[in-house]
Amino acid sequence: MERSTRGFAAEQAEGISDALKDVMTVAEIATKHDIQELRLEFKAEIAPLKWGIGICAAGIISLVAKAFF
Repeated sequence: MERSTRGFAAEQAEGISDALKDVMTVAEIATKHDIQELRLEFKAEIAPLKWGIGICAAGIISLVAKAFF
């Protein structure tokens, strides 16, 4: 039985290699570009929420100020 350098038989090493190739070709891996696009999309979706929260907070502050002053 022929041995590879890592202590596996040649057939075992080939089987492991084939299995890893299958997994790597099927797996969907996000690239840096994909992650950057998602960040930009999230920022675009969150921006109106930030404005809305700011406007609500300003309204509440003005009501509290009006009630006490």
